[in-house]
Amino acid sequence: MKTQSCDFTQASLTRAVRLALLAMFAAPGLAAAADEKMDEDVKALVCPTSYLEIGALHVSDDAPKFGEYNGLNDSGGYLVGNFGLSGGDGNCRSGGAFRWQVNGSNLGTTSRSLDASVAEQGKWNIGISFDQMRHYTTTGYQTPYRGSPGDNHFRLPPGYGAPANNAAPTAAQLATFRDVDVYNERKNYGLNGSYAFNEEWSVKAGFKRIDQSGAKLFNASSSPGRALLMNPTEYQTDMYNIALNYVGENAYASLEYRASLFKNDNRALWAAASDAAAPTVVASQMPDNDFHQVNFTGGYSFSPRTKLTGGFSYGWNTQTQNFSGSYSGALVLPRKDLDGDVRTTQADLRLTHQFTPALNLSTGYKYNERDNKTDAFLWGAGADATVNAPMSHKRNQFDAKLTYRIDKRQRADVSYDYEKIERWCNDSLYKRQTGQSYRGGGCAQVPESDEHKLSAGYKLAILDTVNFNASYTWADRDSDVDPLFWNPMHRTGANHLDAPGWVAFFQSSRRQDVYKTGVNWQVTPEIELGLNARHSRDDYYDADVVGVQKGRTTGVDLYANFNPSEEMSYGAWASYQKRDRDMRSSASNANLNQIWHNALDDKDNSFGLFGKQKLLDGKLVFSEDFSYSFNKTGYKTKLPYDPANANNGSLPDIKSRLTQFRLNATYHVDKTSSIGAGYLYQKLRSNDYYYDMYDAAPPILALPAYLQEPNYRVHAVYLTYRYSFQ
Repeated sequence: MKTQSCDFTQASLTRAVRLALLAMFAAPGLAAAADEKMDEDVKALVCPTSYLEIGALHVSDDAPKFGEYNGLNDSGGYLVGNFGLSGGDGNCRSGGAFRWQVNGSNLGTTSRSLDASVAEQGKWNIGISFDQMRHYTTTGYQTPYRGSPGDNHFRLPPGYGAPANNAAPTAAQLATFRDVDVYNERKNYGLNGSYAFNEEWSVKAGFKRIDQSGAKLFNASSSPGRALLMNPTEYQTDMYNIALNYVGENAYASLEYRASLFKNDNRALWAAASDAAAPTVVASQMPDNDFHQVNFTGGYSFSPRTKLTGGFSYGWNTQTQNFSGSYSGALVLPRKDLDGDVRTTQADLRLTHQFTPALNLSTGYKYNERDNKTDAFLWGAGADATVNAPMSHKRNQFDAKLTYRIDKRQRADVSYDYEKIERWCNDSLYKRQTGQSYRGGGCAQVPESDEHKLSAGYKLAILDTVNFNASYTWADRDSDVDPLFWNPMHRTGANHLDAPGWVAFFQSSRRQDVYKTGVNWQVTPEIELGLNARHSRDDYYDADVVGVQKGRTTGVDLYANFNPSEEMSYGAWASYQKRDRDMRSSASNANLNQIWHNALDDKDNSFGLFGKQKLLDGKLVFSEDFSYSFNKTGYKTKLPYDPANANNGSLPDIKSRLTQFRLNATYHVDKTSSIGAGYLYQKLRSNDYYYDMYDAAPPILALPAYLQEPNYRVHAVYLTYRYSFQ
């Protein structure tokens, strides 16, 4: 037995020694593998990856709406060019603090961007940037006027004669029409930098220039008759900012100066009323103006539980450009320029305090004032005379929110918001009208309004798999309406008072109820479901005669995610949105007995599917995305006082349907090289009766422009090569 026991002990000892020796020799390998993995992860963080990507993209059809913002408006081939380069001895633990980077994207389109920066980490940095975007606005615009987008003088071709209102152009006139691609383009140039004096104090500065060119369509109703013309957008805006910043142990502060200087190359849009006439001013253009602002922001932590933040800013906006060149004719103006002067003042404070680990308070106050110091004058003479309204407003806001964590699964919050708005004009308009009686009304239709808002919310986590939330908000805005409101846009000699009840819906008295709820359910580790819903009701209770009566919005969003493995994921979503409003109108301000009703409703329905798969041990990655949306707008009218009138009923619905499918694939050849390929399909179908007015078929109310619904069907494919390195 002893021998057996000795043998057993010796065998156990032998195995233990062998295991110890094995562990001793294997440990360095295991540790090395772990260190290698850790080094790769750390390297990815401290060594930014540089890359170069080049390829080609082909678009099947011309479609300005498809390329509205992405620069792919024409059919044909495009260069795909993207890159991101970085370096310096501050990367990869090289022992220094100097870093640089250069980036570029979408270089083959008109929506390209470039930026570069150099920095010594923790000390200083300098950066430059450029981005460009071209916005296409039309499909099939035609005009007889001669001039390119960006011009401000337009003439009719010889022999055209004069455009006639309410009559189609003749065959000879139609032969002079030409197609024009109308777009406007924005280019941003930026320069910025910062310098840290020490750990607490630093200064930042920046400059940006925005150049805008091209044109937007403008509906002119002047000397050339009713026509769509190309309104030039030849603008230049220079923006400057410089800030001194402080960051301490318990406090931070920033003092900043900002300026925005706007210049317009054109004073007016000119167009000829006939081929024999010289162009005259159709519309003035936006005048040059300057804006300056000084901002102060800061915060202080009284304790880990109590913090105070706030800010103050003061700005002044001036507009002193001479009116010369912005109008034609013998119009006598009361002064050479507007001498516009608007001052803005803003202030805010916010206090947060944690009473207990479960109870938190957040309360804040905001003050905003826009003081328009511009004088009011009588512009023009006779029946067309009017007066400018230098409107000012002041807004006071207060909010408070209590959040209470009931337990680790439940949380509730209540909040109160108050807002008071005052509106006025520094210059009494009606007092300037010698010989006119405007019954003492003010320039603000709603000189004062108060809104109270109460909200309550609740969140619940059930068994760590279901998260539920619900909230309710009640709001009441009480608006004081001036019954003698003097509307400066009405003609002199006419009734300057609006009909009772005609108050802008965003200013009139309103009660609002908003309900929100949502639930997220982690059915299994692989399956997740979610639902979010929102419904609101608006009651404009003072609109007892005319105006918006009620409004409603409803939204429901659903989603589902399925992740069967780390290599595969799929999902689906659906959305339903509905908005409607009811309004009463009058046939005339003088006869409020002739009240008619109209209702406007919008419906948006959309759904989508998406997925991603990793194959060949992650070397090949596929992603798919499909979506479909259907939008519809309807408008109905009813004339109770005249049921036989043909205006009763519904207008044709405005509809749009957008279908999109996207497929992308990436194959990683090795750690540095990858090949990307993709396919995109988009189809838009819309119908809008409004476009009928641009046709030449009777009844015609304006010079035809032949604008069409922006329907398109586009296929796009791309192939790229990407090289990455560190």
